[in-house]
Amino acid sequence: DKNWGIAAGFWQQAFNLINEKLPHHTQDDWQRSAAVAVRLGYGQDLLELMEKTGHDRKFRPFYEAIKALTLNSEDYLRTQVAAEVREVALVMYAFMKKYNT
Repeated sequence: DKNWGIAAGFWQQAFNLINEKLPHHTQDDWQRSAAVAVRLGYGQDLLELMEKTGHDRKFRPFYEAIKALTLNSEDYLRTQVAAEVREVALVMYAFMKKYNT
């Protein structure tokens, strides 16, 4: 419905349910959901929610992939993101970017 207020509540609930780790069996769903949020113009809002809840640190590669998608910049990942996070974030970014095309 293009309503960030409603979506934010669901994102918050989802983060609370999984807490420390993206479940492997639903990782694609998380990436697709984030891609849709970015496509609808809520990328920055999602990043801010993750920062507010501490999930920017818990899910660092996911966070960085969302940020790169929001910026529309793979170069951001290659030049601004720590090496230990970069490889996984690039894979997630590629998946989300492809999903959004």
